[in-house]
Amino acid sequence: MYLLHIIPTTRLNKTYSYTCRQKLQIGQVVKIEVRNKKYLGIILEEIEDHISNQQQSFKEVSEAYPWILHSPFIQFVTKVSEYTMIELGLVFAMCLPSQFLKKDLNYLSQKSETIFPEKVSLSNDQERALTSLKKAATDKKVIVLDGVTGSGKTSVYSQFILEILKSGKKAILLIPEISLAEIISHRLKDLLNIEPILWHSNISAAKKRKIWINLQISGPQLIIGTRSALFLPMNDVGVIIVDEEHDTSFKQQDQGCYNARDMAILRAHTENIPIILSSATPSLESYYHAKTNKYAWVTLDKRYSNAELPHIELVDFQTKPQNIFSKELIKRINLTLSQGEQALLFMNKRGFSNSVYCKICDKVLKCPSCDMPLSFHKHKKLLKCHSCHFEQPLQSCKNCSQNQLSFFGLGVEQVYEEAKACFPLAKICCLSSDISINQQTEEDQLQLIQDIENKKYDIIVSTQILAKGHNFFNLSTVGILNAEKGLMIQDLRSCEKTFQLLTQMSGRAGRHENTKGYVIIQTDDPSHPLFQSLKNYNRNEFYDLELAQRELFEMPPFLRLASVLISGLSEKLVQQTSRKLLACMNNSIEGISIHGPTEAGIYRMNSQFRLRFLIQIQKNKNVQKFIRDWLSNIKIPSGIKIYTDIDPISF
Repeated sequence: MYLLHIIPTTRLNKTYSYTCRQKLQIGQVVKIEVRNKKYLGIILEEIEDHISNQQQSFKEVSEAYPWILHSPFIQFVTKVSEYTMIELGLVFAMCLPSQFLKKDLNYLSQKSETIFPEKVSLSNDQERALTSLKKAATDKKVIVLDGVTGSGKTSVYSQFILEILKSGKKAILLIPEISLAEIISHRLKDLLNIEPILWHSNISAAKKRKIWINLQISGPQLIIGTRSALFLPMNDVGVIIVDEEHDTSFKQQDQGCYNARDMAILRAHTENIPIILSSATPSLESYYHAKTNKYAWVTLDKRYSNAELPHIELVDFQTKPQNIFSKELIKRINLTLSQGEQALLFMNKRGFSNSVYCKICDKVLKCPSCDMPLSFHKHKKLLKCHSCHFEQPLQSCKNCSQNQLSFFGLGVEQVYEEAKACFPLAKICCLSSDISINQQTEEDQLQLIQDIENKKYDIIVSTQILAKGHNFFNLSTVGILNAEKGLMIQDLRSCEKTFQLLTQMSGRAGRHENTKGYVIIQTDDPSHPLFQSLKNYNRNEFYDLELAQRELFEMPPFLRLASVLISGLSEKLVQQTSRKLLACMNNSIEGISIHGPTEAGIYRMNSQFRLRFLIQIQKNKNVQKFIRDWLSNIKIPSGIKIYTDIDPISF
């Protein structure tokens, strides 16, 4: 009998001791019982070869599986847990299926030998970037692949992937959104003559088990997925690529907070493999690290195939109040349509209107579970909460039962209706993350994108879902409505996020060498440095201004932030717990400042009241130890949950 220490794949931070009649290996996947419930587990330590009679009381391992997680991967998972403060068992749960069935043990797909293309066709600029990228990869540096929209960054990293696959290794490509992962998968399938493996939340549990088992076999494979793909255990990964690395979708905000981009860097460092962060608008942190030579900086300054960056025009809506569309935008779209080209209208707000107001009650209709106004979705005649996904039919005010309702705020559905009225002969579609108007399922959404590529629509009305990764070669004009909307959010990154989003949306225009691109930005504040930098393509100048502000106020990347959120159904209990934490807080430690408690950005969400402490801390300080010691000073009452977020991106 052997005595083993095993971590169960559940919200636990400690191992449990089990016995086994056969000798097993460190890292081996097993099935165990914890509190009368079956879990998968990972063997982290073998304590003794033979155990005494006294130790016979330990439970036995229920089943041992043939799969073994290699040591560098276990180190990576352990470091993720230590850094993010997510329980170790929960991080391992992100790495494994919830269970294995008996039939899974006999599953192994037949692999045919792949005939790879000789190389990906690259321009001279792309070849130069590839050479720089390879040199940086040899030095094992984090690489920022920074190229303007339409410069062909995908082609450059595809050639790097091709060389990794030819060497018999695997490549992980992280994509921020499911729909974009599907599109990139099709593109790389054509480029590399390989069937990429897709991994995201829409893949069934049965299919995920088969994929997981096949990934334990050595050999060239390309895994394309959202953030969870990072936690797939494989022992022969040759490169990790994070595309659109600036995207906030890489940050998981629930069930344990982590940033997949940062954890990808951690995995690459632990497994001693290169990592590429690709974007036309790098995060301010990545830009800063590239500028200070901590990261390698590989640039592509020109669009592929002699295509020019679009001309950007600012229209002042403050001094010249107009309808939804300015005269300049209407004129440009009419000219675009007359030339047989496509136009895109960008409105980053789902639904028809942002809020609904009852004239009788003199109140805005709010979500019953959140401090959020309900948005009106006209197509489905629904009121929706974009925070907790509550919805109800639009009939009358629930308070007074009257139907005296007014609608405020511009949404993408309203823009769609106005576009149909303004351009009656044009074929128009509407696209957003909500299943709406032209789409009923995600398959419909992908079909709609294909129809846009095939020129079946003249005008596309869209939220930010089309901001990244799409090449519509016939699209020449982009109109951006309510451009300053993102600047009104109380968030230290609001300017950065808005600049990135508007740059990406502008980058959809004129991507073909024979299509001249035009962008019209409608804003109430055209003199704002952000809009001037957009217009003049002075991205680095804008980033440097933002960095100066961050340094002045001691914000990332110059200091680190951590958030401690107290949440509960009882507002009184949340406030009491926060006061207790405030009372035992040690705010005299050099290099650490604690602010709060203050109400979270959305104070009441999903019926939970939420107060937040924000911690500013110097980079050389151990914020995790500080938080653990601080929270250990009080007993957390029943009904209260405390969430820690290292490096938060929203507040």
